[in-house]
Amino acid sequence: DAWLGVFQSADGGDTWQSTLYGGFFLDPAAHPLKTLRFQAAADPVVRSGPAGAAFYAGIAFTGDKSGSALHVSTYLDLNNSESDDMPFKTVRTTVVHQVRAPQFIDKPWMYVEAGPDGQTCSLPVPGLPNQIVPASIVHVAYTVFLDAADSTAAIMYTRSNNCGLNFSTPLRLNPIAVASVGLNDHGNGAAIAKPLAANSLSLVRTWRRVRERVTGG
Repeated sequence: DAWLGVFQSADGGDTWQSTLYGGFFLDPAAHPLKTLRFQAAADPVVRSGPAGAAFYAGIAFTGDKSGSALHVSTYLDLNNSESDDMPFKTVRTTVVHQVRAPQFIDKPWMYVEAGPDGQTCSLPVPGLPNQIVPASIVHVAYTVFLDAADSTAAIMYTRSNNCGLNFSTPLRLNPIAVASVGLNDHGNGAAIAKPLAANSLSLVRTWRRVRERVTGG
């Protein structure tokens, strides 16, 4: 089974340093994914936020896929040492949504934008005072397969207004099956984008939807 990695470059991509994403089963540090006894992780998505913040989303699951979860970690560039090859440090990991078999969480996608003017986040940094940074809004879309055959799925959406500390109750985006026109509940490949227009309140979400061919017997 695979686990996630973290790669950082402090010289514009000429050289890279890497480490495992936290929570693997031999991780010596406390971590939510280790506490939940997940043995595998996949589908990483990384996005930057304002003031040196960054966000890393992925899925984690048990070896037999009896349990799975969407998680988001908040990183902060501490910028306190010119010799640090990995300046972005994890400040917290939030388990956003968990399901049990036959359901399975898959394929997250993330969009991050600056919060309203004047809104800030207090980020806990081990060994240092909390860092106060401009707020980031984190939008996440993902799939929840609803049966063991992955033949039906819900496209879900959630957001955090406080730099990934907590997230809204997940909302289903795709409609329920419409048998009369041959559409089922299957969807995947969710993505999020936002217009470049200043102060736009629109958020565009896309996903694939499968049309089943119904034939007579």
